[in-house]
Amino acid sequence: MKKLLYSIIALITAVLAVFFGFWYWWQENMAPVNPDDHKLVVVNVKKGMSPETIAQILKEKELIKSETAFLLYLRYHRLNLKLQAGTYALTKSMTTPEIVKTVVEGKSLTFKITVPEGYNVAKIAKLMASFGFNEKKVLALAKNPPYDYPYLKEIPENVQYKLEGYLFPATYEISYTDTEEKIIGKMLKKFNSIVEAENLIKEAQKRGFTLHQLLTLASLIELEAKRAAERPLISGVIYNRLQKGMLLELCPTVEYALGRHKLRLSAEDLKIESPYNTYKYRGLPPGPIANPGLSSIKAALNPVKHDYLFYVARPDGYHAFAKTYEEHLQNVKKYLP
Repeated sequence: MKKLLYSIIALITAVLAVFFGFWYWWQENMAPVNPDDHKLVVVNVKKGMSPETIAQILKEKELIKSETAFLLYLRYHRLNLKLQAGTYALTKSMTTPEIVKTVVEGKSLTFKITVPEGYNVAKIAKLMASFGFNEKKVLALAKNPPYDYPYLKEIPENVQYKLEGYLFPATYEISYTDTEEKIIGKMLKKFNSIVEAENLIKEAQKRGFTLHQLLTLASLIELEAKRAAERPLISGVIYNRLQKGMLLELCPTVEYALGRHKLRLSAEDLKIESPYNTYKYRGLPPGPIANPGLSSIKAALNPVKHDYLFYVARPDGYHAFAKTYEEHLQNVKKYLP
């Protein structure tokens, strides 16, 4: 009888020892690796990664104490299939449950990309490439956009990029898991909000333009005006030349056709065969040559009424305006080396 009692006590003691041993092990491995280390550690969880692979990565980066404990926690809470792909900023001061929660909720690390006013599609593609995105994919999306905005269907076929002028210059919050298509979609969504807020389609029609033509004009103003105060003035010059049937003769359109910026265009450059060359073809080019900001769009809608037909850049960034070609030649002689 005593032997049986001793056996029962021994068994209970062993069970309690295992229980408390497991409890201690569990608490220890759920705790932070280092409660005082708050330095961010970036972890990239790729689509299709198994929980085991994720556990291994976390252990290698010393973010969890035990792969086994991590996997047991997932199974107990039925979270194995709920881990989301993303790039996460974690710390060694986080508990295992906090790390799991971050990855399950998809709280992916984000960053910001600022698209400056006047950037064209090619520059935006290079900008995105500097953040690790695919430059060729961005250019392909800009050429054949898969987005469902009615005005995109009205863009002429002879433009270089259909989305040129439609990628609104602004600062965008981006996730490392975002695709090129999603990021371009964010830019278009921002542009569409401007179209609706400013009633741009109807405002363009009042001026006798389509939205596409308005953006084309605005892009010319964006690249020609170095000072914000001069945008409506330069807009007025472009309007005057259009009304008189004059060639616009704007250097940025030639540079767009060339595909590069030049400090001084040669006589040969001005002869380049391209519908964008406003030294050769009258009227507006077939589409925008950059992505204009709102102030340039507003300047395109509200040109200053004057008699100026010419202008030349001054060293201070402003322009000297002229009503006649003779006055213009005098300004050229005065301000151009």
